[in-house]
Amino acid sequence: MSYEMRTRMNAIVAFSFLMKENCCNNSEREEFSDQVSSLCEQLIELFEGFLDSAIIDTGNSKAKSVICKLEIYLMNLFQNSGKK
Repeated sequence: MSYEMRTRMNAIVAFSFLMKENCCNNSEREEFSDQVSSLCEQLIELFEGFLDSAIIDTGNSKAKSVICKLEIYLMNLFQNSGKK
C-alpha cells in the first residue's frame, strides 16, 4: 500500500507544480486539476480499503454508532493491528 500511495502523492505534487508554471494554458491547468482530483479520490479509496482490512483483521468489524476523535481512533487501530 505504501508504494501505491506514494506514487499517487508524487503525481499530485507533480501536477500541482505544473499548474503553477506559466507555460501551461487554461485547458492544461483544468486537465491537471482533474487529474489531482482523481488521484485524491484514489488515495481515499486506498486508505478506506486499508482501514476496512485492519478492522476485519483485528476482529472489530461490529457496526455501532459512536462519536469519537479520529486521532485517538486511528492511534488505537494502528496499535491493535500490530498485536497478533
